[in-house]
Amino acid sequence: MNLKNPGQEEGFHRVGISGPALNDQATQNTFARSLQKLITPQLLGDKVMPWEEFMRLALYHPDLGYYSTKPRVGARGDFFTSVSVGPLFGQLLADWAAMRLGDLSGPVQVVEAGADQGLLASDALDHWRDRHPKLYARLSYLILEPREASQITQQAKLQTHSGKVVWHQRLEDLGDGTVRGIIWSNELLDAFAVEVWRWNQTAQLWNKQGVRLKNDQLEWASIEGTARAAADLSPFAAGLAEVLQDGFQMERQVEAIQWWKTAAQKLKAGWLMAADYGESESHFWQPERSQGTLRGYREHRVCDPFTAIDGETDLTTTVHFDLISETGSSAGLTTEYYGPQRRFLMDQVAASSLGGNTPLGSGQARALITLTSPDQLGNKFKILVQKKTE
Repeated sequence: MNLKNPGQEEGFHRVGISGPALNDQATQNTFARSLQKLITPQLLGDKVMPWEEFMRLALYHPDLGYYSTKPRVGARGDFFTSVSVGPLFGQLLADWAAMRLGDLSGPVQVVEAGADQGLLASDALDHWRDRHPKLYARLSYLILEPREASQITQQAKLQTHSGKVVWHQRLEDLGDGTVRGIIWSNELLDAFAVEVWRWNQTAQLWNKQGVRLKNDQLEWASIEGTARAAADLSPFAAGLAEVLQDGFQMERQVEAIQWWKTAAQKLKAGWLMAADYGESESHFWQPERSQGTLRGYREHRVCDPFTAIDGETDLTTTVHFDLISETGSSAGLTTEYYGPQRRFLMDQVAASSLGGNTPLGSGQARALITLTSPDQLGNKFKILVQKKTE
């Protein structure tokens, strides 16, 4: 099984790479059907488009973006996620949620962002209905989904839970302090657009990166007037300024951090939870990470991020969980758990309605191995849980 494996980043190098040639006929034909007409005019005259703008268009353009055209998860897509393995992941999260929501009386809500085809919602709601009927009776499930086509897919998947599920387009549609329950996501934070910065060792400055068109090729370019001192971008990096190699790349996950901050504001009482592949601060400053963690995925293989101009490549980065956690702490949350998915799920197996004296079925056992194996999803994927007290 080919998973969306962040370990593959070590084999993907992008210094000095050029994008696909625009004068290649096959590429021209693809571009004509995709984002070329939108992006190319903005690059004429040696103009530079900030990377985060390019990434936002490539992934989220309402008609041509990667997430707007067809399902992307599974054997026929470009990557697998934990929910692709089967219902066990959702069932274990549902049991975890049931234990937490038992501390809140009255109506409660579970809010999911990045629901894709609705698999996690379906698995969790089925489990609550069958194993936790009292909770199911007082629970509402809110899905944040801006794309109408995805809403239709999710509604079809969740039709047996009609009346339980409500759709909103954006997190901002929810009032501050209105959620009593859980806001959770699976592989959401890695999908936000990021800023790309590279270190100029001679000038001792970070330069923001963008995309430009040169000799009919896409290439990286520094954006004039964006130079920043090391301490302005990362106090941790400031201590490494003398030893960072020239061209060292970092990605600033500004949008993901802002989303977490906004989510914290929506909670009146309850938990924020994210399952994603990510690391702590020191991971990002190792010499072997000098190319950053930005990468493309197509048909379960790592590829050149510039191929995303045709709307057929996923773009992703490793989540900087230290910064996400600090954002929550600044918003009044306390961290209840941060660590590998393997440990979180194994603890849940022991404590949940699926554990105890009843052994897992063969299918569940195989799924658990995939979800917890250090070589697959167990260690690369992390889970962060933060709590706000009423």
